[in-house]
Amino acid sequence: MHVQVFYSPSCPFSFRQLERIRKAIENLRDCIVYEEINVYEEPEDGEKMGFYGLLSRNFVPVFIDGQQYTGDFTEKELDEAVKKALQESK
Repeated sequence: MHVQVFYSPSCPFSFRQLERIRKAIENLRDCIVYEEINVYEEPEDGEKMGFYGLLSRNFVPVFIDGQQYTGDFTEKELDEAVKKALQESK
């Protein structure tokens, strides 16, 4: 399972969300590959996923095996999103 989180270094909200996501995945480390992607340093990765430059949302984009999920990503929400992705991949 590949989890990608896109963030903008100019957005304070991104860093709050990253901290929440990092905490949420602590118990999932054995079943996922986790990657944080800075949209300034790797704009082509964001473009592949359909967004460009600045993130103008109130959440950071999270992709699980290429499918976008949205939310505040509390531990429960991220756990549910990963479980859903696992079920859909079977």
